[in-house]
Amino acid sequence: MRKINFKVMSILMVLLFICFGSVDAAQSEVVCFFPEWQQGDMQRYKFTKQVLKNDIIVSESKTTFTITVIDVLDDGYILEWKNDDMNLTNIEQDDLSKIILKMVDGVVTRYKVDEYGTFVEFTNLPELKKTMYEISNTVAEQLETDEEKNQFKQFMSIILGSDEQLTVVLSKSISLLHNPYIYGYEFETGEEYVGEVSLPNPWGGQPLSGIINITASSYQDNMNEIVISQILDKTKSAEVVNDIIKTLSSQLATMNISEDMFIETIEINDEIVSLFKENSNWLSEIKLIRTAKILNDSQVEIYNFEAIE
Repeated sequence: MRKINFKVMSILMVLLFICFGSVDAAQSEVVCFFPEWQQGDMQRYKFTKQVLKNDIIVSESKTTFTITVIDVLDDGYILEWKNDDMNLTNIEQDDLSKIILKMVDGVVTRYKVDEYGTFVEFTNLPELKKTMYEISNTVAEQLETDEEKNQFKQFMSIILGSDEQLTVVLSKSISLLHNPYIYGYEFETGEEYVGEVSLPNPWGGQPLSGIINITASSYQDNMNEIVISQILDKTKSAEVVNDIIKTLSSQLATMNISEDMFIETIEINDEIVSLFKENSNWLSEIKLIRTAKILNDSQVEIYNFEAIE
């Protein structure tokens, strides 16, 4: 098993919380999720995502996907993630949304995880980049003015021109399912693990920093739970966001910045709860919420993965 290092963390570890139904915890013991996959192992999941702004749902999507172990390496595994079905729910599906869903439906993503199960890198990034180019060109053509089209194309060229930034964009859901603080660590039930965390900034410059808190529980039905909470520093997070705005403005010829675009503080609170059965190679469920607040505006992103038996 590996030791906890609160100074090292994937940028997409910044993910979120939910509290599951009340159950009686067992006596103090060690909780650990350490899969040992074999080539050909498969697991199907149902995934839902909601985005709320000021408590109003502005987008909601559902999909099912299958993860297959393609190869077993000396230092990890190659996995394949294939979407089976994607759709938007509870909001009006415009023509552009339908086109994009059709373009990404059935897209195959291959990636490497380390020997514990934590996301490392994509192994078919050129193929994914090609799909993203096609999607971005389709979106650009639907914009109303030439200025909007040019600004969007410039922004996407920055994303697609950097493998690091493209990986950040594409790996959000994957990095949640392969969260670095879930796989391979031993947690004693009843204990609270607290430390500082520093998150790399894909745009360069100073990293995000904050406090992380981890607890674990073991229940009588052989179900284990790991709860991760994270609170980022309000002032330093705002400084990072402001630096990103400045960086983008220097790279986008059509982007004009003004003083009212900069912020003094931003609240970003993340929690994530994972459930898994004893000796299982796959998570049973992982549910999260990320809450961000700027002045009087708030946005909440809710993600939920649920294994399909």
